[in-house]
Amino acid sequence: MKKNLLLLTLVIMTITLASCNQNNTALQNNNEQTVTEEKVEVREFTDSLGRTVIIPKNITKIAATGNLSQIALLSIAQDKFIGLASKLSDESKKYFDENFANLPVLGQLYGGKGDLNLESVIQSNAELVIDIGEPKGSIKEDLDKLSEQTGIPFIHITFTLESVEDCFNKLGELFDRQDRAKQIINYCNETLSQAEELTKKLDKKTLAYCIGQKGLNVIAEKSYFSEVINLVTENAIKIDEPSSKGTGNEIDIEQLINFNPEYIVFEEKSMYDNVSTYPEWSDINAIKNKNYYLVPTVPYNILGFPPSIQKIIGTKWLMSILYKNDISFDINDEFIKFYKLFYNINLSAEDLKKILYIE
Repeated sequence: MKKNLLLLTLVIMTITLASCNQNNTALQNNNEQTVTEEKVEVREFTDSLGRTVIIPKNITKIAATGNLSQIALLSIAQDKFIGLASKLSDESKKYFDENFANLPVLGQLYGGKGDLNLESVIQSNAELVIDIGEPKGSIKEDLDKLSEQTGIPFIHITFTLESVEDCFNKLGELFDRQDRAKQIINYCNETLSQAEELTKKLDKKTLAYCIGQKGLNVIAEKSYFSEVINLVTENAIKIDEPSSKGTGNEIDIEQLINFNPEYIVFEEKSMYDNVSTYPEWSDINAIKNKNYYLVPTVPYNILGFPPSIQKIIGTKWLMSILYKNDISFDINDEFIKFYKLFYNINLSAEDLKKILYIE
């Protein structure tokens, strides 16, 4: 009996000691984690909404709220992404660094499917989530709520062609890459100045941007998506209620005939390839005079779908097709320069032919 009691006592002592060791180890780990967390330096950052947000001093892992944000961030923080807003097309994927192109998809907060996966964002260990573009009506409340839900700071930086300098000054401050930001701002300002000076001394050509399988969805003059078209051309599509969506306004062929643009740019290759065979289109000046073009879309549509920084090269491209005898730059050189500066892509001569649909 005494022997059994002694054995039981020894077992209890062993379990107790093991439990104490386990608790001490857990406490030690927690203390180590706390010490590690305490070592993370933070700072204040004021976003375009006037929100003062606490962020890491040295940001190493970011996520974007959508494609518009992702495209703008490529130019200044491509090395810091831990996930993509949406999957890159196979055609686009091959141009980017493999580490970036194969990142997991986290989804989008605005635009697209609105399918941002908060659980995946948390698990990715993102230190900051960045929204860039036009501020939506409830964006301040949205970002505050998301920051609270995830424990990750969410910020907004406004971007339009008019605010490009403010946008990249903020991004330069955010990532401590002011010199890089200055390069981007200089290229953008140079392009916008060229467009302004050119269109001041010349009569703007009328142009319609026709999208969709039938080419009868159009981007109207006062649409958010028409910024580049309005800058460089006289937008032929004047509609009382322009759509705020990237799909534009649907019209019929009679309306397009009445608008009768001098130039047309198509988004769909099938329309571009076959429009000359469609008799209902033959009386439109742009088709009659063979002044129609296919917009480059790799890795992103350069006329601003989504309406991000690639609109800058879209501005140069439109100038090159509408006012080819009045420009002082070579559009091929500009594409090479832009893709390197904004996407970190080195275009070969063969790449350029594919992107610009050069036969």
